[in-house]
Amino acid sequence: MLLHPVIILLDEPSLGLAPQMRRTLAKEIVRFKEDFSVVLVEQNAKMALEISDHAIVLDLGKKRFEGTGEEIISNKKVKKLYLGTS
Repeated sequence: MLLHPVIILLDEPSLGLAPQMRRTLAKEIVRFKEDFSVVLVEQNAKMALEISDHAIVLDLGKKRFEGTGEEIISNKKVKKLYLGTS
């Protein structure tokens, strides 16, 4: 943060974290969004979509879905294919 970035790229920041730490991390990412643009690459799709303003779901390197985090997380196909719910 010392160099005053405008964009922060986070690659799998929740990997290996305990559930409580993932919740803390999500809160911190939301806080980062107040001052920076955040690009988040994350396998924990539910967490990422819950805090995303804009989301792109990739499958084998191809864009499958795009929209707001809310639109993507409520999409029936996304729920079935990536979130394990229906």
